[in-house]
Amino acid sequence: MPHLSPVNQARWARFRHNRRGYWSLWIFAVLFALSMCSELIANDKPLLVHFNDRWYVPVLANYSESDFGGPFATPAQYQDPWLRQHIEQHGWALWAPIRFGANSINYATQTPLPFSTLPAKLAGHRCQRW
Repeated sequence: MPHLSPVNQARWARFRHNRRGYWSLWIFAVLFALSMCSELIANDKPLLVHFNDRWYVPVLANYSESDFGGPFATPAQYQDPWLRQHIEQHGWALWAPIRFGANSINYATQTPLPFSTLPAKLAGHRCQRW
């Protein structure tokens, strides 16, 4: 490392010999880089939309429903089944691997809320009397 002073080079060498600290630094750096890309990993908006020969980037800009052929000038709700079907008929959308954001609400639930807890589902018949 030619841009470091000799004292800092010695400190860096000592730090690299501390295997736990050195690997912790790399694990932290990878997790930090992943957190910076979190909008690309989990988001309730598409990353890219091609609709009627036009390109839209909903992650970077807010579009109204009327931009996608809807009747209202309100912000587009991309989880709405009508809007999703309309976009698929006239183009395509590239979604994040996880299609829910931090504040997403699932309006199309099949069971009443609140859902039963996971331990009760895992226990099955044993917890029905409780």
